[in-house]
Amino acid sequence: MSAGPGQVGTISRVEFRCHRLRALRSFYGEHLGLPTVGDQDQVTVTAGTTEIIFRRAADDQDGRYHFAFEVPESLVEDGQQWLERRTPVLRYEGSPLVTGSEAWNSHACYAFDPAGNVIELIGRHRLIDPALRPFGPQHLRRLSEVGIVAPDVTALAARLGRRLGLVPWAGEKSPTFTACGSELGLLIVVKTGRVWFPAGPPAAVSPLSVQLWGAKAGHLSDAKLGLELSIVEAPSAAMR
Repeated sequence: MSAGPGQVGTISRVEFRCHRLRALRSFYGEHLGLPTVGDQDQVTVTAGTTEIIFRRAADDQDGRYHFAFEVPESLVEDGQQWLERRTPVLRYEGSPLVTGSEAWNSHACYAFDPAGNVIELIGRHRLIDPALRPFGPQHLRRLSEVGIVAPDVTALAARLGRRLGLVPWAGEKSPTFTACGSELGLLIVVKTGRVWFPAGPPAAVSPLSVQLWGAKAGHLSDAKLGLELSIVEAPSAAMR
């Protein structure tokens, strides 16, 4: 099973290392209704044009990640209600729906999956996506964001720019948080120990592989971070 090609800049494939694979398969497949296959060592979930792979973590690993699903901006409130019928949604300042800054121009909601990952549904209002109700799993268009943890955010963000052409987006650049890429696909680089928004665990370095569609291929590997990042040249149809 593999996801179809997305546009240049979108996240095509991710691999996480997690525990509780059986519970993850049930959550994403039965509760969220996404195409899901797997066994005791690996679970693969397809969300629109993104393939998400959960591999079994080593006993001494406690990988808990953050990633966001893009949903139609006109249905983000429907998405929040749909998600809340399936799992508790996290509150921020008492609200289940979080308004992004003027630069982000978005609304989002958050929840935990069974492995303790902070998942997000985000509707970006500049990405017009006409969609019909009722909200369902088909409205999870792709992964919009993946969190990356590093002790030196500034240094890793600079490497993403040099090696992969992924530069800081919307002015989100600081020693603790820098978003790199575009609205179609963002790598959210955060400092080790920073709490995942809005109420997650402290971020910790964990093995991670991310692949994006791009106009030009590239690769970045960091053994200390357990990190593999790659840009795969997009098919011509995806570049139109």
